[in-house]
Amino acid sequence: MPIDVVADLETAAGDPIVTRRLAARQGYLLHKVDTLSGHDRWQDHQRRIVRQASGVFVGLTELLEGGEISRFQAAALIEEIDETLVAFISLRSSLSKFSI
Repeated sequence: MPIDVVADLETAAGDPIVTRRLAARQGYLLHKVDTLSGHDRWQDHQRRIVRQASGVFVGLTELLEGGEISRFQAAALIEEIDETLVAFISLRSSLSKFSI
């Protein structure tokens, strides 16, 4: 499929579905870098990160208690981890406005 067709489809979908999958196949994690509204609201960043990270730790603890991890459970935990990374990326993006 030509790249411009993929770009048009992803624009219409509002999500880089194909691009994300291609990146994952090469070992990359693709996420849109966005910032929370009100870039100086650092407590919002902190709350978001803590909430997301705690979800990862709770999910991992539950999986380890179960003994084996299914593909479905692994996919769900990966999604939690990705959301946590997005929260850190958002914080990084806001902080980068202050870097020299």
